Amino acid sequence: MCLNIPVDDHSSQLASHVKLGEKLSESQQERMLSVLKRRNRCFPTSKRAIGHTKEAMHFINTGDASPIRCNPYRVSAFERRIIADKVEEMLEDGIIKESHSPWSSPVVLIKKAKTGDYRVCVDFRRLNAVTKCDVYPLPRIDDVLDRLAGANFFSCLDLASGYWQVPVAPEDQEKTAFITPDGLYSFVRLPFGLNCAPATFQRLMDKVLAGLKWNMCLVYLDDILIFGKTFDEHLARLDMVLKAVECANLTLNVDKCIFGASVVSHLGHVINAEGIHPESEKVRALTEMPVKNLKSLRAFLGLASFYRRFIPDFATIAQPLQSLLKKNAVWNWTDKQEAAKKEIISRMTSAPVLAHFDEALKVTVQTDARQIGLGAVLSQDSGNGQRPVAFISRKLTDTETRYHANELECLAVVWALKKLRSSVYGRHFTIKTDSSAVKWMMSKKEVKGKFLRWIMELQEFTFDIEHVKGVENQVADALSRNPDESRSGTSYSGTKDALVAVIVPQKPVATHELALLQQQDGKLRSIFTSLQSVAPSKISQGIVIRGKVLYKINSNSGKKFLLVVPSILRRQVLEACHDTPSSGHQGVEKTLFKIKSRFWWPRLGKSVQNFVNSCIFCLKHKHSVGLPVGKLQPIKPPSSPFQLIGVDHLGPFKETPSGHRHVIVFIDYLTKRVEMAPVP
Repeated sequence: MCLNIPVDDHSSQLASHVKLGEKLSESQQERMLSVLKRRNRCFPTSKRAIGHTKEAMHFINTGDASPIRCNPYRVSAFERRIIADKVEEMLEDGIIKESHSPWSSPVVLIKKAKTGDYRVCVDFRRLNAVTKCDVYPLPRIDDVLDRLAGANFFSCLDLASGYWQVPVAPEDQEKTAFITPDGLYSFVRLPFGLNCAPATFQRLMDKVLAGLKWNMCLVYLDDILIFGKTFDEHLARLDMVLKAVECANLTLNVDKCIFGASVVSHLGHVINAEGIHPESEKVRALTEMPVKNLKSLRAFLGLASFYRRFIPDFATIAQPLQSLLKKNAVWNWTDKQEAAKKEIISRMTSAPVLAHFDEALKVTVQTDARQIGLGAVLSQDSGNGQRPVAFISRKLTDTETRYHANELECLAVVWALKKLRSSVYGRHFTIKTDSSAVKWMMSKKEVKGKFLRWIMELQEFTFDIEHVKGVENQVADALSRNPDESRSGTSYSGTKDALVAVIVPQKPVATHELALLQQQDGKLRSIFTSLQSVAPSKISQGIVIRGKVLYKINSNSGKKFLLVVPSILRRQVLEACHDTPSSGHQGVEKTLFKIKSRFWWPRLGKSVQNFVNSCIFCLKHKHSVGLPVGKLQPIKPPSSPFQLIGVDHLGPFKETPSGHRHVIVFIDYLTKRVEMAPVP
């Protein structure tokens, strides 16, 4: 995709070639080469002639730790010669020096897969264990990729041995000492393997590109991406970035740089004006990766998860694989796991090209949920219809799997907005969902529990909720809807929202609202959980879910299914069936009969009895039935001991060795003397 054009510059004597985008015209190529010649100090005359910046210095803070000493690893004669040659090169280039340090770390020899060359690496694990960490942040890759909207030209810069261009503080150089079979050496330049090295290098690049980063270029450690809408804009930005690199006395690896291209590979992604898609090499590595044990499974899921933003409903698809990673899980690779692996690979090979996020365009968040996972997609319309910017998903926790479908729909919205907060906060956007439960939750005045917490979390966002039909909601691979419908053999089509309005004629309650109220009821929640389990318990016996609402199967005369009333609506039902003019303040039995013909809830009879007996109107206007209550008569005090005694029988208690379990008690009303005796 690129043309190799030699740079004819006498001062730099570049032996390699620069790579220019193949779509550049001859005049554009000449202008690009002119800029590169002007900034020729960014390109070393040889691979070993790298820069040496003074803009940063690496410090190693080990506190009061004592020096750590390690013996060299045993190596073969062949490896020993390679290590000696590499050490000699680093000595000549000024990367290391001979040392008399009390510290020492062993070296290991790593073979590069692509070139077959060897690299000497130092095992700094014990030094890292006593080093205080530098928590300077590295950029998030998704933040980097979200800055490229509208760009048509790209240039990728790669620093030549970037770490080796940063000096190590003189007082800390002895801590970097490493031991080989032939001697002891310490680093003058920043080595690979130190735990704080990425933070030091990222701080350096942020300082060098201050004022340019995020606006005209992006930097992640030693990888710099320059972008522009037009060639002139891109060329000007490239010149500014190269000038900053040149002033910092840093050098680039010209073999890994590309200038003015329309398509580039950056941070494992292929980027062009249309959007972003996975790098083909990474996809091929995923398809060829065998999964034989837990270690290889973690590697497979790790690589696949890196590209999960391209795969709708990734968490749900990967759930069979994730289940093998649970604690105490037995390794059992079945057809279910193999199918999940193949599905992930299939979706990766046909992954869509994600659009660049554009701050100027409206944002739409589409969510959906099912019994094993949540899914959402962030999309924007640039004039050619909605295009996805990112797919997100996650599996449900064990607790969340017991949520009602309406609760899961609300949870999906709350989770998606928290996950996509960097893209939706501070702007007006639209939420599309195939459930009206979310709109009900936001409009309800009296809520409690998790719904109240969710509403508070959504208060910081400004959005409209748009209901879409289930068949039109293509988020997360056509997520299933109304999973509990299968529990009932009868269609719910005859039970419309108007049925629920009979509870309170003046304040009708919609079906979806009733379902949420049932879920909020603490006692009814256990019934939901039991019905959704593999083996329902006795508490759910005779109860079914129809259209997401609980009903009691009626074995007596009346309706076939009795609506299970949540506690918050029970008083309204009692008032409607007892206090209204059509009910006429009837007694306990008639009121109970009327309610039992349409509704049910636990301890229904007791609730009706307490309500009717405490009715103010009935107590005031109705006469009690039966004999009048007799008046209390005082007991005349006795005039002598044992003239009047009281007897009581207590028990049963724990049985004594003699076989007694009760106690009979006598008390004299005058002297208050108590006598007790055990009885069987």
